[in-house]
Amino acid sequence: MQSVNRYVQYVTHHTLVIRSVVDAQSREPLAMHSYIVSDGRARLHQSASLFRTCDDKAEQSRIGRANRFLHMDDMLYFKGLGIASFDFGGWYGGTTDTAKLAINSFKESFGGYRRDDFSYIVPLTIRGWLSVLVRAVARKIS
Repeated sequence: MQSVNRYVQYVTHHTLVIRSVVDAQSREPLAMHSYIVSDGRARLHQSASLFRTCDDKAEQSRIGRANRFLHMDDMLYFKGLGIASFDFGGWYGGTTDTAKLAINSFKESFGGYRRDDFSYIVPLTIRGWLSVLVRAVARKIS
């Protein structure tokens, strides 16, 4: 229960923002986004929609439009909070993975500009160092 309370604290202080769009009739979620917010910047942390799991092309398009709408609505939401910078987070620098290139194209379609930033973890305690080590090992074996 303690970890749930920690997330509630982040949401209360607007450092973690979770937004979603749902189907008006079924109330099923169509897309969800989470953002990390600090220093006048909202950075997309996670974006989820189920259009890839759907076989029906019309439904895929509907979910894709809902996801696009949510991104636009997110931008307006953060602008309304006075947050000056919206960051889609991550950019594929390669040339071969067509799925990742399509995500790059989606991000570009909103305008703006690309900026090179780096995200990293600085461990401050022994527990932190162990966490970083475990994550590094997990990445190598997966």
